[in-house]
Amino acid sequence: MNNPARQTSKKSQHGVPISAKWLGGAGALPFIVLSSLSFYVETPLVERTIFALIIYGAVILSFLGGIHWGLAISTPGLSRNKTKLFLFLLISVFPPLIGWLALLLTVPAGLMVLGIAFLAMLLYDWIALRKGLTPKWYLKLRGPLTVFASGSSMLMAVIQFYQS
Repeated sequence: MNNPARQTSKKSQHGVPISAKWLGGAGALPFIVLSSLSFYVETPLVERTIFALIIYGAVILSFLGGIHWGLAISTPGLSRNKTKLFLFLLISVFPPLIGWLALLLTVPAGLMVLGIAFLAMLLYDWIALRKGLTPKWYLKLRGPLTVFASGSSMLMAVIQFYQS
């Protein structure tokens, strides 16, 4: 006989928690809004809108790095292997550094760097999932969010490149 408590437990391991869906979706809105808004605002505001997109992308990359820092320091047994812990922590500081670099580049280059960095973080999230560092639902959440973040950044990079 099926145990309803066990089914709920399995679902909670694999299903994305509703709070993560809502908050993740809300976090994707600035990518969608700022990208769309840049087509409708007057010329002087386009630059500010696009730069706001780069700033938000850098902030979100920093957030993703922080997630992996937190995973590294909270994973049981990882602290016993100092080399492995160092590598996980080292990788977690790259996203904020890349986000900061994107702020220093030309607008199209900065946007493209962000788009590629979001895809690279999704790949790293997949690796972290395979190593058992993230909950099974985490990648299900990150996939669609990466489509919005990376897609809007790269699309705006191409548009800005051809307009400059």
